[in-house]
Parts: sequence; C-alpha cells; structure tokens
Amino acid sequence: MNTNISVMIDLQKIWDEMSAFQSEAGRHENSIAHWRESAKKSAGDVEALRGEIKKLSAKIKERELELADSEAQIKKLDERRGLLKTEKELAALGNELALQQEKKGSAEEDLINAMDRLESLENELVAKNAENESVQAQAKDDIDMLEGKVTACREKAAGLLARFDGRLEDLQADFRSKFKKIISAKEGKAISLLDNNTCGVCHTSIPVQMAIEASRNEKIMNCTNCGRFLYGPF
Repeated sequence: MNTNISVMIDLQKIWDEMSAFQSEAGRHENSIAHWRESAKKSAGDVEALRGEIKKLSAKIKERELELADSEAQIKKLDERRGLLKTEKELAALGNELALQQEKKGSAEEDLINAMDRLESLENELVAKNAENESVQAQAKDDIDMLEGKVTACREKAAGLLARFDGRLEDLQADFRSKFKKIISAKEGKAISLLDNNTCGVCHTSIPVQMAIEASRNEKIMNCTNCGRFLYGPF
C-alpha cells in the first residue's frame, strides 16, 4: 500500500474520532442550554406569580379604603337624616345614601372576590416555590455534570487534533494541503473507500480504469466528482 494512503486512512480515523467528541460536546452544551432555560422559566413563573399577588394585595387595600370611605359617608348621611326638615332634602339624602350603598356593595363584592383569588394564588405560590426549588436543584446538578462532560470531550478533541496535526506531517507535502482543505470543508471526509467503481462518500461512479488503479492502493487517485482521495478494500 502506498504510504501516503496509509497515512490518510489513519488521519481520517483520527479526524472521525475527534469529530465524534466535538459532536458529543455540542449535544451536552445543548442540554445545558435546555436546563438553563428550564430553570429560568421556572424562576420566572414564580416571580410572575409573586407580582400578581403583589398587584392583587394592592387592589385589596384599595378596595378596603373604598369600603371604609363608603361606610364613613353612609354614617355621615345617617347622622344628617334627623337634621333635615323638607321632603326634598330627605329625597336628596336618600339618593346619596343609595349611591353610597351601591358603591359599598360593589367594593364588598370586589373585595371578597379578590381575597378568594389571593388565597388561591398564595396556595399556588407555595406549590410553585416547591417545584422551582426542585427544578433549580436538578438543573444545577445536571449542568455541573454536563459541564464536566463538555470539558472532557473538548480536551479529548483537542488532544486528537494535536495528534492529527502531528500525523499530518507524515503525509507527503504534495498532498498535505489538499487533504487538510478537503477534510475541513467536505463533511469531515477527505478519503473514501471505493465500493466497486463508486465513491463511498458521494456515491458517484468513476471511470472503470481509474477505479481499478485506485483499488490497488498504489497510486493516489481522486474522485472525479467530489475530489476526495480514494482507496480500495484491503
């Protein structure tokens, strides 16, 4: 076998292994991003619920003040009743009382509904807090574990890349630049095993005579379609 072909096959194996570690690191990084997003959403849900509770509590205070004001107005109007002398004044007072009673009733109804809603939200917050604590703890554990895996994969990939660069020096200078260019640009495959007279990567048929020559693994041949180096079974 041509020494350059042997070196290329070895280089391809190293590159494939390095690419596998890089892909694995990428998958772990995607998982980390997923966990971070889940943790962020969970914390955001809790904060949104707290914000809703805060707004509702403010509304309850507002309704309590409105109710207290209506009750104070009703009391004042009742105290004035005995001081009035004409039917017209009594009628006007009655209208004012009716208006204040209506405002009081509306404030009481809103207050009751708001307090019921507040109780429901506070119960929901307790459950959300517990859920969030679980999500945050799980996210931290998984992210720590995944970051360790990413580091390990990146270190292995870096080691393989250094090994690749070192082995590349064993390739004849005439082929070195082209091999590196193809493997970096063509889906990480610079050399292809022949399948009869077909390139094993791009699946294009090459001239029979060229396939015969390439299958002997003595001459450096390239696919007429994709330009990859070719070698035959051995």
